[in-house]
Amino acid sequence: MYDLIIKNGRIVDGTGKDAFLGDIAITDGKIADIGILDEKQALSSIDAKKHWVTPGFIDPHSHADMSLLVWPQNEAYAMQGVTTLICGNCGLAAGPIGDETWEFWCWEYKSVNRVHKTIFQPYTFQTDAKKMKEALKEDYHLDVTWKTLGEFMDIAEQKGFSCNYYPLSGHNHIRNAVMGCAQRPATREEIEQMKALLYDDMEHGSQGFSTGLDYLPGRFATMEEILELVKVVAEYDGVYNTHVRGFDPENPQIPNRLYGVREATEICRRTGIKTNISHMSSLYSYSPSINEEIEKQIARASVLELEKGWREEGLPMMYDVIANPSMGGSTIPYLISLLRPWVLMCGSIENFIDKLAYDDFIEMMKEQVKGGKAMMLADKEIVEMIYIEQCACLKYSNKSLRQIMEEENNDDLIDILINIVSKDAYTTMTFRESGGEDTVKILLDSERSMPCADGFSFNLETEMDLPRPLNRLPHPNNYCFAIRYLLNYGPQRFEDKIRQMTKVPADWFNISDRGTLEKGKWADIVILDKDHLRTNEDPVNPGKAPDGIDYVIINGKITVDHKKHTGMLNGKVLRKIHK
Repeated sequence: MYDLIIKNGRIVDGTGKDAFLGDIAITDGKIADIGILDEKQALSSIDAKKHWVTPGFIDPHSHADMSLLVWPQNEAYAMQGVTTLICGNCGLAAGPIGDETWEFWCWEYKSVNRVHKTIFQPYTFQTDAKKMKEALKEDYHLDVTWKTLGEFMDIAEQKGFSCNYYPLSGHNHIRNAVMGCAQRPATREEIEQMKALLYDDMEHGSQGFSTGLDYLPGRFATMEEILELVKVVAEYDGVYNTHVRGFDPENPQIPNRLYGVREATEICRRTGIKTNISHMSSLYSYSPSINEEIEKQIARASVLELEKGWREEGLPMMYDVIANPSMGGSTIPYLISLLRPWVLMCGSIENFIDKLAYDDFIEMMKEQVKGGKAMMLADKEIVEMIYIEQCACLKYSNKSLRQIMEEENNDDLIDILINIVSKDAYTTMTFRESGGEDTVKILLDSERSMPCADGFSFNLETEMDLPRPLNRLPHPNNYCFAIRYLLNYGPQRFEDKIRQMTKVPADWFNISDRGTLEKGKWADIVILDKDHLRTNEDPVNPGKAPDGIDYVIINGKITVDHKKHTGMLNGKVLRKIHK
């Protein structure tokens, strides 16, 4: 007798083959049989009539390890059908943890705000480790007792979580453990110490290595340092995920994403390691923005040129793409949060709006921006990336800050922000990458691409920061990137879309026992109503599960049942097994 039978489903097995009608039997967490199983008995059954049955989706770029112990139900992922998370990306992993400095993990904004008290620069990648551990225990009941990645994996296994966790080692954490916050190239001795930590990670089951070369302290690493570490991973037949540099080290003030891609290509060329470029976007940025059609043509041409070169050389290279032009992990939904420092000074929204009547207050704001106090407002690309969503003054809605500047013939960003928030303090906004939806579609059309969330393992009720409207929230993409992909991107044929989210990442990351529906493989399964898929994304209230995902089964256990998490913590740490 089987544990569970899924009956009458339209099975999409993940290989790209045509869907077929049939049943799937599950025993001891694995697929025991597939076919017409009318005469077979099971302890329980699901009638999947008029539904599609697919492998569980795999997110190739997740930061869920950062919050795995805080929100172990992984609701944001599980409720959209994601069953396996490739973690430790952007050089940010769960360990090693240095004794002196804490590497910002991107979700603990509440704790950072209490430990690193500053009005103008509230978020830092490095702060006092002891104080942060105390704050995390108070804010999230998280007791940070581990020091290494291997120890974190042990603790995670003991506590339990819902989705499968695939660990990568993080360069920024390894470098921080050896060099602290040093903003310089590593010495030969320091590189050897980093290699020793990486060897320890690999021996304890890490599947590979990641870099975040725009972040501290990784941005100060030379290519030679990265090469030495990647060679360690290559010895274990691991993988390399890289958030590439967005600048040329000889001209760090000038954006240059293409430099980083070329650097990653050279590392792949020299080592032969599988190299995945993280959250690929348009390789060029413009300020002011150029014609959208030209941007599309350049995006398409640059991708085709890259892939042609990789193909001709036989280089094992791919890239993941955030399935959303407004990016991934977290978001600040209200425009007034850009003026956060001065709102905090005034003590309330109302007091701040009143102060906008004083010329010297506005002049003070402008002088502080010129002095480099408000880092986000000093970013030249911000006027291209920020779009107004909803505003009581309708003439601003669905326009970029650049467009509004042009229409009002005013290139002073502070003036423009004041004009908008004085009319509606609760104006909402979104960030959009260069090229928008068109660029995302072009990138995800490629067979070398994989859709990703670049997100965390939030629960539905999660908030991250200050009260509304200065709050930072989980980006809606955390809850619906897989559905966004199915509805908007990738191949036209549904079976091919599913393959791109299941078998393709499973093969790439050497996950041989998942990614397709086959006898003997782990039963990570999604049962969905294709005609009723909806993202339900909402930047102001992001914690909404998508429609159309009726059941999610992870390692043979029902984890989601019609938008309700069953409480099942049946995920596994997918450690690399050394023979």
